[in-house]
Amino acid sequence: MQPFPVRAWAALYVAALLLPWTLAQNVSVISLENAPNNTLEATAWALVYALPLIQLVNQTSAVYRIVGGANRINFQDQLASLSSAAVVKPNVDTLYGRVIVDLSQTDLELTVPNITDRFWIYPFYDAFGNNYANISPVNGSRSGVYLVRRSDDAAVAPGLQTTVPANYSKYQGIVNAPTTYGTILIRLLLKYNTTENINSVRRIQNATRLVPVPRTIQQPETLKVSEFNGALINNSLTGTPPEQLLQLLSRIASSNQPEVASERFRTANILGQAGLVGGTYQRPSGVNTTLAYAIANATINKYINDTRLIQQLGNGWRLSPPAYNGDFGANYAHRAYIARTGYQQLVPYIVQYPGYESASFTNFVLPANRSFLWTFSRKPPVRTALGGFWSLTFYGANEYLIPNSLDRFSVGDRSNITYLNGQVIYPVGSTNSADEPFKILIQQADIRPPANWTSNWLPSPAGGGSGSFILRWYVPSNDFTNGTYVFPKVEQIAAIR
Repeated sequence: MQPFPVRAWAALYVAALLLPWTLAQNVSVISLENAPNNTLEATAWALVYALPLIQLVNQTSAVYRIVGGANRINFQDQLASLSSAAVVKPNVDTLYGRVIVDLSQTDLELTVPNITDRFWIYPFYDAFGNNYANISPVNGSRSGVYLVRRSDDAAVAPGLQTTVPANYSKYQGIVNAPTTYGTILIRLLLKYNTTENINSVRRIQNATRLVPVPRTIQQPETLKVSEFNGALINNSLTGTPPEQLLQLLSRIASSNQPEVASERFRTANILGQAGLVGGTYQRPSGVNTTLAYAIANATINKYINDTRLIQQLGNGWRLSPPAYNGDFGANYAHRAYIARTGYQQLVPYIVQYPGYESASFTNFVLPANRSFLWTFSRKPPVRTALGGFWSLTFYGANEYLIPNSLDRFSVGDRSNITYLNGQVIYPVGSTNSADEPFKILIQQADIRPPANWTSNWLPSPAGGGSGSFILRWYVPSNDFTNGTYVFPKVEQIAAIR
């Protein structure tokens, strides 16, 4: 198998992400629902559509360097740390298992072991980051063997098929993938960062199996598909970063169709107008691809800030509707935005990621000697019977964890946080029936607060600066979205010394 060349993918990833967002303030935007008016607009549309491939390539290169190829599980045996760079904005709640899925030659069989003592999920993503299927007790899935195949081979809709035909009775279910290439990002909750808990998760990891098997069914038109390897992204990708991205899209588009079947004809027409025909890309005459990329970014900004697509939750908090989270369908702008800011997002019934209005959803700027004080009205109402949990993680400007003397990167329901009276909210080995307000202090890593704040201190970048956060409600109750739960009040205050 030809490996992914590090230099080539890194150049594409970094250069594409660093193309000027500021240009997005001074260019026109396009409608993603309507047909483009010209080849420049078609190119911008194609770039919005293709942007998640940057993250796919980034993750593929990282996984291949460790396990040597597709359809092999790269299990994490320790929580994310300061040196972790394989997953953008990693959580420090779960141990990951990463897989690059390549169904070009075979189907796959996934064995999920019996897991009864913690939250777990085996989520599947298509080539563009859609979370199209999940194996988890949250949706009633059980341990056993699952078949993974292309939905087009079986002429069925993408997703998890739990009612299987008699000749597939060995399987608990069938995962029907909308694209030939994709990913899996297994998440296994680490309740506490102890040797005993880590060993428990490792036993689950060791009992998980993923093996190629001969195709069970195949359509004639899908017989010849390239493996997902370094031949797809190498020195033959030329031109500007947007042109390289479009060349990559042209090479895989025919075997990685839109998840929504009704979008396929329209998408093929627009990509053809943008110069993607027959597996190759030819830049249309007169098209400036850097300008097209700026238009694509401006368009993404327009869609994600459209107030009609935002649910207000109170106290400045907001959430995109379910169709714009995790499994995006034809909502390509949100898909591109999440690929850039939180790749491999889960669907909302598994986890919700609320954003904060004055922080552009999840970004922040905290001046030197200033802090955030978050006041929670009560314990976040996650569904603990299904393994629900919650956490708040802050990240630096590089989208990774923030160095600090406590090695604390997150707080949540497995942290030693306390109520205002000093009572531990979530005592280890027991429960606390109290459900009262509590505060979290987000303060610079180089300004240690007084001892009475230490348990509830989450360090932010030393010296102040920018970054981002993710508030994760895993297995959320309806209280979060029906107005019952009062979301945290966020204040910026002088640093507490």
